[in-house]
Amino acid sequence: MRGLKAPVRDEVLDAAICRPLGRWIARRLGPRGITANQVTLFTAALGVITGVFYAAPLPWPVLGGCLFFFAMVFDCVDGELARRYGGGDWRGRIFDGLADGVTAFSVLIGMVVHLGRSGISVFGYTPKTFEWLVIFLPAGASFMWHSAVVDNLKQRLKRGSIDNTLGSFASEPKNAFDRVSYALLVSYVRWMQRSTGSSCPGGYLCFRRVQWVGPTHHHFLMMIAALCIGAWPRAYLGYWVFAVVIANLYMVATLWISRNTWRKASTSLT
Repeated sequence: MRGLKAPVRDEVLDAAICRPLGRWIARRLGPRGITANQVTLFTAALGVITGVFYAAPLPWPVLGGCLFFFAMVFDCVDGELARRYGGGDWRGRIFDGLADGVTAFSVLIGMVVHLGRSGISVFGYTPKTFEWLVIFLPAGASFMWHSAVVDNLKQRLKRGSIDNTLGSFASEPKNAFDRVSYALLVSYVRWMQRSTGSSCPGGYLCFRRVQWVGPTHHHFLMMIAALCIGAWPRAYLGYWVFAVVIANLYMVATLWISRNTWRKASTSLT
């Protein structure tokens, strides 16, 4: 039962690698006046460049995999800067999410373009680039779902989550861009809250289970795929199998188990 009362933590790879490196970088950027939003924009730009490298012939995907690692680290830097030096408002929340999305989908598009150029065949058939795009749509949808579930559980565990106080910003003066951004964030939070299903299982134990297929671990396998592409030309397909088959089966089973655990816990408290 101790795990049910444990504090909120990052995904394992974030906690072990990316967060410590991000904290070290933030301590050096903060005193120089670098803001969290500036780092977020830099991360998004780095993600786009990473996607371009993923699409190119060898050896560029290997360099793309290395850049992806830096993007993962800098994704933690903006959060550390916001906590240490301010800037952690609802705007930072949506900018950070958009940067994550830009990076992930730039890489997925890069995978699609690379596979279209490489002439990789599947069961004797060689798909064209557009066909690879259709094939990879379920991988993108799976990534979005897994990310939403993990983010939802994490935000529900946070005492000071911005998601819980979004309504207080509704009357805040906003320009046209802010109004659109705020509306997108509200829509995302509502969709995210529905991502775990109607029974909405929660708690740290559930988070600890589902984080294994969270966005950071997706990113890590995307990175590994690029680093292995020279030795295994089908490495991008290896990521597809993880995202569409393995991770989805794991997520469905985990939410089902957590749903039953959550119901029993809720019943015992009433």
